[in-house]
Amino acid sequence: MKRNLISLFVSLIFLAVASCKESEPIDPTPQPEPEPSVSYVCPKKGDIYKIFPDTFLVNETGLYIKINDNLRRLPYDDAGTVSFALFTCDGKFNDRNKAINSPLSWEIKKQNTATRDTVYANAGTIVLNKLLLTKDVDQILTFKDGEKMSYEVALLNFNQDTIQANTITFIYKKDL
Repeated sequence: MKRNLISLFVSLIFLAVASCKESEPIDPTPQPEPEPSVSYVCPKKGDIYKIFPDTFLVNETGLYIKINDNLRRLPYDDAGTVSFALFTCDGKFNDRNKAINSPLSWEIKKQNTATRDTVYANAGTIVLNKLLLTKDVDQILTFKDGEKMSYEVALLNFNQDTIQANTITFIYKKDL
């Protein structure tokens, strides 16, 4: 009997040791706290989304945006590594979850020119080089200090109906 108990005890210890893995801790890892919902104040009443960034500073050294009074340089390339973000406006969280308010494409119109072809969005946003073409950058670089180029953009849903329209501005600054 004693031998059977010792054999059972050794077998249980062996199973316990064999089932343990070095990569997993004995105690469960704590789960991160859920992130709070953040809303942004939007420029126009009734907007569902805030397009970020909506103002760029441009000079010969590149494109810049201001975040908390700090200048950040953005790469402008053909690969399309920089895209616009769509933040939810204050009080519009439930509105953005409706399919009718889901932006699938953008319609772009440069100031004093005809509307360009519709640009289809990836996850609701477009890349910077779809809005600002290389010829537009060359044109901005000929501006005087403080001169602006604006784009009217309309976020379109699956029916090609306008969800909202906003302005994106590029300002030439000689010295940054």
